Amino acid sequence: MLSTSSTISPVQSPAGFYLANRSLGWWLVGVTFAASWFGASSTLVTLDALVTRGWNGLWDIAIPSLFSCVVIALVLARRVSAWCHTRETEGCGVLSMAQAVGLAYGPAGRWGLAVIIVLASTTFMAAQLVALGQVAETFLHWPLIATVSGFGALVLVYSIMGGYRAVVVTDVAQLALVATGLAVPLAVFGVMSVYGEGVSLVAAPSLLGDGATWQPNSVQLGTVLTFVLGWIVAPEMWQRMQSLAPGQDARKAALWGVALLMGLFGLIMVLAGLASQLGFGAADVTQHGSAGVVWGALAQWVHHPGLQTVMLLGVVCAIASTLDSTLNVGSMVLATDVWAPTFKVSLSPLRLSRLAMVAMMVGAWVIAVRFQDVLHILWLSADFYASVVALPVVVLLCQPNHQLPSKAVARAGRWAMGVGATVTVVLRVLPLAWPSLALPTWPWSTLWAVLASTLTFVGVWRLARR
Repeated sequence: MLSTSSTISPVQSPAGFYLANRSLGWWLVGVTFAASWFGASSTLVTLDALVTRGWNGLWDIAIPSLFSCVVIALVLARRVSAWCHTRETEGCGVLSMAQAVGLAYGPAGRWGLAVIIVLASTTFMAAQLVALGQVAETFLHWPLIATVSGFGALVLVYSIMGGYRAVVVTDVAQLALVATGLAVPLAVFGVMSVYGEGVSLVAAPSLLGDGATWQPNSVQLGTVLTFVLGWIVAPEMWQRMQSLAPGQDARKAALWGVALLMGLFGLIMVLAGLASQLGFGAADVTQHGSAGVVWGALAQWVHHPGLQTVMLLGVVCAIASTLDSTLNVGSMVLATDVWAPTFKVSLSPLRLSRLAMVAMMVGAWVIAVRFQDVLHILWLSADFYASVVALPVVVLLCQPNHQLPSKAVARAGRWAMGVGATVTVVLRVLPLAWPSLALPTWPWSTLWAVLASTLTFVGVWRLARR
């Protein structure tokens, strides 16, 4: 990673540091789009869920991820790219999604979204660090704090050295290593199957159950809808589509990313079937109680130090590819949308950006070491994206000819963001203070907040037009 980033020419501007000067081709953006989406949850949690519950485990991460990316590819990708290029020709110099919201809905919208992105990015980075630390602690007996510290420092150094272009270049290598790590157990199983040693590569997926086992319950459907609403407006998506060179097709880039993700999740499904064939089941996952149980068991079964190292590198790269992307996006928002407009800072934009990266990584390290479990905070972050950000951003992107919204739409958007945030906080905080209150639980609480935000937008917009 460090050697790759050291070959990147030094960046000279914020646009170069955060967007690679808007010069990337569609295939490269598609690769980094997929790499930023396929992290610890996609790899470790999905594998554990499939072994525990069969095909139904796809509803936890795989289906929401793929459905979100398909919506991005078919509906939003071209709109984001065209909208950003239009603002560039107008001399606005938009870098972040928060800046775009600020142009459309005012300074309050920009600042509010910036705070949400920074908090969500920091906790998401902490979750990735915790996942890696737990895997290393459980199966390699490495201290969690030392693993988190060393890995976080590595990602921080190469991200500071080359900015977004370093992230993109390392994503290509990381995604290749992820696929290789997933393929190692499959190759071993394939050799054993050929030599008739009691395993079958072809029969593996059937061990996850028949077709009926995949059917979701109402909570899972609500969870999928909540995650999709939050993930389609993820700031990483905005950055990827904005970094395309003029003339490059954003939809093609996103569809290429979807195809790569489908291939990776396909490998995960076959691996889960093979793990079931070896006798791993729900009891093994429950007994250990941490993510990555099945992955660690498969690595131990492979029993070859070299192949085990490749498998471990696959997990490390899956985590690194999402961690560095989130670090880059979060630091961009922290520097350009929080620090620069709020404080009179004498540092150059690039130094401020690098300082923001250090602050983000330190914050993620503190959360990871202190709590070592940030799932509830992550859910709250996704809730804010869904109930506060999704509607205003989609409305912004659907304006005719990629123009800024009218005053009526801008006013409606500000009210919708405020109401969505308020309802989300109330439905999350009140049950903590008064557990006896019969309020909607997650994910229905988030969907109620989305409904309140939508009704507020429609109502204020109609009043403002009169």
